[in-house]
Amino acid sequence: NGRYLKFGKGNEDNQAGAGIVTDSGWRAKVKVEELPLSKLFITILQRLGVEANSFAGITGTLERV
Repeated sequence: NGRYLKFGKGNEDNQAGAGIVTDSGWRAKVKVEELPLSKLFITILQRLGVEANSFAGITGTLERV
């Protein structure tokens, strides 16, 4: 639904607010962790039955997809 979509600092002025000045009261902090896409590829390959332990020099899989 796009409620977390922001295009950089200052975008709040461009969002419809229905009279609400800030969204800090209802929106929690989002925890971000950047992982290499290779881990996603390994996970997909393993779920498809392919024996793969590494991809592009990266090892390991994702716990949740």
